Amino acid sequence: MMAGAYKDRLFGFLRSRSVGEPGGLFVETAAARPSSVPGVDEDLGERFCSELSAVGGEAVDLAGRGEPGAELESWLRGLGIEGAVIDSDPAWASIGLPVRELVEAAGLSIETVDGSAGPADLAGFDLGITLADAAIAETGSIVQCARPFRPRSISLVPRCHLALVPRDRLLGGLEDFFEGIEEGASWAGGDADFDTYFTWITGPSRTADIEKTLTIGVHGPGRTGVFLLGGEGCDD
Repeated sequence: MMAGAYKDRLFGFLRSRSVGEPGGLFVETAAARPSSVPGVDEDLGERFCSELSAVGGEAVDLAGRGEPGAELESWLRGLGIEGAVIDSDPAWASIGLPVRELVEAAGLSIETVDGSAGPADLAGFDLGITLADAAIAETGSIVQCARPFRPRSISLVPRCHLALVPRDRLLGGLEDFFEGIEEGASWAGGDADFDTYFTWITGPSRTADIEKTLTIGVHGPGRTGVFLLGGEGCDD
């Protein structure tokens, strides 16, 4: 059945079951609603941290911090875990922060994996570490797409997830994200594959499937930390 014919059949059924005077199923003009997109003068780092914190995530803006490495190491120590896994993103070498060394200094073991690692390979790690492909200040979300050096499950299987965001990947709103893909922004170029899949991550995993009781960490990490990096960004 063609899409148009199906739509007509569906709408016809709904109209036949309507109560009272028949009317349009859709309004001509959507009701106005306040925009949630950050304003021109709004600090994107501050907005991102506020939105992520509101849903139980942990956000730290390292811009202007005297010792950003110490901030990250302290957060890692506070997790109280043993083992971490990091993807093999070549951009780690250009972000200006020795992440692997900081993880080891915090007392954690760390292993590097590429995109071929599956869920079973990641099940024994407490923490997955990635660079976000983009971050959205409007919603406090980070975005991960298909990359040859990153397993899809690295942000899902370990019970904690740490994402670092280069400054040039911090965007204002959802429209900026989709426009960046269309226009070939630096963060959307190279081997970034947004056609195969991309994942929005907004705070820790939350579900209320069972008796409408909110539970954290069932379908993914129970703890999510995002560190916004200072500076201009990194070379992709």
